[in-house]
Amino acid sequence: MKITGLKSYILAAPCGKLISDSARRLDRIQLIVVEITTSSGIVGTGFTYALRGGEGIKAVIDTEIGKLVEGMDPMETEKIWNDLCVKTDARTHGGLSTNAIAAVDIALWDIIGKVRGEPLYRLLGGKRNRIPIYDTDSGWLHYSPKELAENAVKLVQQGFKGFKIKVGKKTLEEDLERIRSVRDAVGDSLRLMVDANQAFGVEEAI
Repeated sequence: MKITGLKSYILAAPCGKLISDSARRLDRIQLIVVEITTSSGIVGTGFTYALRGGEGIKAVIDTEIGKLVEGMDPMETEKIWNDLCVKTDARTHGGLSTNAIAAVDIALWDIIGKVRGEPLYRLLGGKRNRIPIYDTDSGWLHYSPKELAENAVKLVQQGFKGFKIKVGKKTLEEDLERIRSVRDAVGDSLRLMVDANQAFGVEEAI
């Protein structure tokens, strides 16, 4: 079986509400979807996302990756990954090339699952009956301390074990108030995490 073609397209995906952190405020993201066709007729679908600049990721897929993977064996995911990292200069984690390669890699694993008749979780090592989960969707930066506390109570009621709170306000005291309001509301019922999205310097982070 060989890869015979690759195409990509962009979807605008509304978030359903405002999302905010120290770096951005947005209400939609871009999904860059990849479809890989094979000589056996199996089609694999993968995707990546972008907050902005999805057209650049699509361009890497269409103008570079498509011609590089054509004729390769889609079952050789590691070889394809390594080849693409070298040939697209994806030397670091992040950036347009890495996002583009990720979408292709997901599509390849979709093909493998279809060939073997197995769901992806089994191919990657099996399943667990129970896992602890945390929420990051209830802690966006535009939420007030009162709203954060109310959200935290709801999370406990829903069975969540952790809560990630966005920080990075204008003053450190504002951030501390956000964390304090949640801790006062739920005690030790939730494991609290914070995410400043690169807003802190060394001193604030420590």
